[in-house]
Amino acid sequence: ESYKGGISFDGRSYEGFSYLLPDTIVFKNSISAGSTLKKAYLISQRGLWVVGSKPIPDMPLHIIFNNHNLTIDSTDIVTNYYHCDYSNPSEPLSTIVKDVTAFAIGNNNKLIIPCQHCNIFDGQPVYDGFSLVLLYSDNALPTVNAVIFLNNQTSYTSLTHNLSGLNKINTANDVGLSTFIMNPDADSITFNLISTLGNQYL
Repeated sequence: ESYKGGISFDGRSYEGFSYLLPDTIVFKNSISAGSTLKKAYLISQRGLWVVGSKPIPDMPLHIIFNNHNLTIDSTDIVTNYYHCDYSNPSEPLSTIVKDVTAFAIGNNNKLIIPCQHCNIFDGQPVYDGFSLVLLYSDNALPTVNAVIFLNNQTSYTSLTHNLSGLNKINTANDVGLSTFIMNPDADSITFNLISTLGNQYL
């Protein structure tokens, strides 16, 4: 979708198994003054506790977002399953997206995550890292075309993502690309961005 406005992103990832601990996140992203919030999405990576366990049928995670009780479960999965380790496949992972537009505000959105290892069961779904995406409109701002791509590939030394189907870019304006990684074990990431020349696609 193209619209006059912008997009704002913030998130928190965790080291090791610290994602299982209770946490409170006050997201630092915000919308510009005078803008109207269009959409807000919570994004997280979902896995199963203990590799090879039989999954517990749709055990939900109860979170609090801006003082509203919300539930995350398998109905929020938006990708196919993938793995974080190609040499010794881990539990199947997927990405969830929760529409929180009705509960989001322009800044200082607060997420309370419960303890995920308290009374944990083999095969229980667990969630590692949370991000918040805010899309906002403002007729005083330039037209933007915001697109969010989610990984659905098993981790390898090299991954290729084809970001196709985008609108043509206006070469008179800046083009931005930002990335977020849920796995802090990666020391660095190298990107090679190849665009199709001539047709001015990103």
